[in-house]
Amino acid sequence: MARYKKLATVLNEVNYKKAYKPTKKNAVLMFNVLNHAIFNGKLDIPKINIRKLRGAFGEYCYDTKKPDYEEITVTTEFENLRHFLIVLGHEMVHHYQYSIQGDTANHNQKFYRWRNKFNKMGLELGRTA
Repeated sequence: MARYKKLATVLNEVNYKKAYKPTKKNAVLMFNVLNHAIFNGKLDIPKINIRKLRGAFGEYCYDTKKPDYEEITVTTEFENLRHFLIVLGHEMVHHYQYSIQGDTANHNQKFYRWRNKFNKMGLELGRTA
């Protein structure tokens, strides 16, 4: 429970009025922070890409024929750091669904079971971020 409070406290101090442009280094760092805080460190880090996306802020891709192919892609600019964390966390839930649960990584019951953990940290988990 303490790790939720610690991260939530840090997130409350962030300037959410400033646009956020993630770097790969920061995306990996935030992946590790969220992995520890929400997923108990169970996730292996997939390939993380930062590039412009049309009609989305992030996406999780995998290939059932190539089990080692898993990647998270996020767009190049976000409204603020919190929005970036919401999107990254959303894609990490899909990563957990596929890599740990063997699920199709859709927006189903297994996806929404993570909502309470996100809420405890002051982050939302929804279908669109």
